[in-house]
Amino acid sequence: MFKDIRGKSGDVPTFFIAGPREFLPMDGTLAKDMALPLSNAYALLGYDLGLAGIPEAEWLKANNASLPPGWMVCSEKPQERVLDAKDGRVGVLMLPCAAKSGEGLGAEQLDAIRKSVRSLRERTRLVIGLSPWGYMMEMGFLKDQPGLFDILLGTGNGPGLQVAFSPDSRTLWIRSYTKGQGPNIIEVVRWPSGKPGWQWKAGESIRAGVIGLGDNIAEDREMETNLSEFSNLVRIDRP
Repeated sequence: MFKDIRGKSGDVPTFFIAGPREFLPMDGTLAKDMALPLSNAYALLGYDLGLAGIPEAEWLKANNASLPPGWMVCSEKPQERVLDAKDGRVGVLMLPCAAKSGEGLGAEQLDAIRKSVRSLRERTRLVIGLSPWGYMMEMGFLKDQPGLFDILLGTGNGPGLQVAFSPDSRTLWIRSYTKGQGPNIIEVVRWPSGKPGWQWKAGESIRAGVIGLGDNIAEDREMETNLSEFSNLVRIDRP
């Protein structure tokens, strides 16, 4: 599917971004023999930017595997990354993972986030927040910090979201699906203007949805070979 998207994108800049909870399930730990093939699989996917949780990074390292190229590890402080697009740049702020889901941010963390966003806005045309916090904390953050981000990519505990907006419609909020139904996709039709009163218009200035992972997607031989190691480690009994 990623190959198909890249092939059809042409000269339209397309970025592949992943958040925490990709390498470990929500409710446990995988067998240690899965670390290396899982690391290799995500390297084959070719994400432009990935953010791994601290437990994930530690699990990979303890089992002789590393994070794929372009991936970073959650920190107590926000981390910035700038991606080059054709007619502008996109700023991504990886939000601190120190705060637990459902708890508020510390004053220093919030100040650091605001400072980073101001810096990114001076250098880019679109600012994305990548959150590990979970549904409830993200919802509260959007209410308390109107218009801070243009897009908030959410992960962690809580439901997935194909498309939602902050109360002021200045931030698009989507959340990945923990059961793996498919990746979220966003199409930015027009850059945010930054003018007072500006809002996203669904279907006009921005579009969002989820691509389902079904049998219509062709198998990839290289990925199949890499993941064949899983067959001896996992058995899924289906009714």
